[in-house]
Amino acid sequence: MKTESTRYNLIDSIRGLTIISMVLFHTCWDLVYFGVLSPEFMKALPAVIWQKSICCTFIFISGFVFCLGKHHIKHGLVTLGCGVLITLVTCILMPDAKDVFGVLWLLGISTFIGILVHRALRKNEILSPMVLIISFILFILFQNLVKGYIGIGSTVFISLPPALYRNYLTTLFGFPFAGFSSSDYFPIFPWSLLYICGLCSYLIFCKKEGAMKHLRKDVPALSFIGRHSLLIYMLHQPLVFGMLYLITSF
Repeated sequence: MKTESTRYNLIDSIRGLTIISMVLFHTCWDLVYFGVLSPEFMKALPAVIWQKSICCTFIFISGFVFCLGKHHIKHGLVTLGCGVLITLVTCILMPDAKDVFGVLWLLGISTFIGILVHRALRKNEILSPMVLIISFILFILFQNLVKGYIGIGSTVFISLPPALYRNYLTTLFGFPFAGFSSSDYFPIFPWSLLYICGLCSYLIFCKKEGAMKHLRKDVPALSFIGRHSLLIYMLHQPLVFGMLYLITSF
């Protein structure tokens, strides 16, 4: 990852495309805030699918590239620190749209989970496919933890006790207390499981002869954006919001 010849540019390109999609999605949210778009626009099924495509792609890729990176502890702390900073700023400046336990919280914590999972699988990599399958199944089943049950869609397999939904700590893990609100909520469960799916996919994929060479394909503009995804994530919302504020003020 240090030189152009060894960097897997296709991953950066996909991440760059996802970042562009995210900026456009958040722009639509801002347009709703300024009354340009109807709130119903963001509640419609296409918008929901759009949002899911962004977050699922980004989290999966983050897990996939875990094994390609170094200094995981430093990276996890920086990412988590950025998430905490966003929470503090939004709680002070935008309390009605505060960002608590957003995606950077998740990616920072998932980095530390990834360290443990990678160490375990490195000793016995034959388990990677099994961990991938189990993590994906649990990711699907845990989608409704925030609603108080384990199940698929409206089908309830296990109803969870209200005692699990107590405070901010339980909320971080996926059991939000009554009255909790956040403009960007990605709890550890189920979302860290998708990160693990990405990590396991790399361990499986990279073992196939010649497979990794396909990841060297490049779309320069997109890969540039992908390489600076954290900086863009931190800066895009205040910039977009500020520009729309100036535009709609006249």
